[in-house]
Amino acid sequence: MDRIPDLDLHLAAVAAEEPTLSQLQLDVIREIVYLRRRIDSNEHLARFRSLLDEGGTDLLDSFSTRWLVSIADTFVDFGTGSERGNAMIVVVLANITKLAETERLILKDPTVDPERQREFVTPGTPLWDGMTSYALNKGDMPSNMWFRVRTLMAETPVLSFVFETVLSRMATANTLIGRLAALNPDFL
Repeated sequence: MDRIPDLDLHLAAVAAEEPTLSQLQLDVIREIVYLRRRIDSNEHLARFRSLLDEGGTDLLDSFSTRWLVSIADTFVDFGTGSERGNAMIVVVLANITKLAETERLILKDPTVDPERQREFVTPGTPLWDGMTSYALNKGDMPSNMWFRVRTLMAETPVLSFVFETVLSRMATANTLIGRLAALNPDFL
């Protein structure tokens, strides 16, 4: 959505674009909009935190991934040190997946070639600058990465929930994460 200068019109446009949003969700989004525009940041950050605390995991779970990433973006911009770092993990995960899925959509034929897939069961295919391919059905790189992320996320319960929700949604959808998780039972 393009930025609409008038805040009330902007928020009305968000509500019209997504009519299933509850009033509580719209209240959180309003605080995000105020914070992004740097309007009374201390007041709106306190309200943002209060709304998230009051709504708890039920509120967070009710947001689409789009809005969970927006919540994480807000923590990157206005959170404490550990919140900022952990929120950035969520943002990078979601945005890299968005880039990968965008690239996949522009490919002439994005279907999986079973012969190529069999080639990547064993790691070692050179990628770039010393990096090699991931072993599709037995590699432990993702599970090791998720373990490290979860260890960091433990410091920030709201962002831990956001991370797990975003990761879970990606794993059950036709995304880079979902397609690779389907090939390796230890992926997550």
